[in-house]
Amino acid sequence: MRIRMAVPVAMVLALVACGGDADPRPKPTASAAAEKAMDGALPQVPDGVPVPGALTEFTCERVEEKWTASGAVSNTTKKPTTFQVTVHVGPADGQGAAAHTKRISAVQPNGSVGFELDKIEARSPDGPCHVQVLALG
Repeated sequence: MRIRMAVPVAMVLALVACGGDADPRPKPTASAAAEKAMDGALPQVPDGVPVPGALTEFTCERVEEKWTASGAVSNTTKKPTTFQVTVHVGPADGQGAAAHTKRISAVQPNGSVGFELDKIEARSPDGPCHVQVLALG
């Protein structure tokens, strides 16, 4: 009877020894590594609501090798609103590309504020120009 118990126990021990990692502790994930590199603080990304209707004026044009964008945002709410305007020049194909962002703080109710972004690098010299407006909370 002792021999019959020893065989299954030996098989289980052999299987355990074959598989697994010598260090059973979980490996850090990329986000855990990033958090550690920043002393536990993750970057603060503003929550925003797309408000394309707030863009009341917009022009985007090529000036020599760079692009310039200008326009205005209007606040139609009853409280001061901070807007974030982001402009990208080139195809909107999901590939990484530079974009320029401007934050326009505390636009008063029924108010309008102009903005200008200079020296925008283009992924494509022929454009097109894309703009996104967010109302920040």
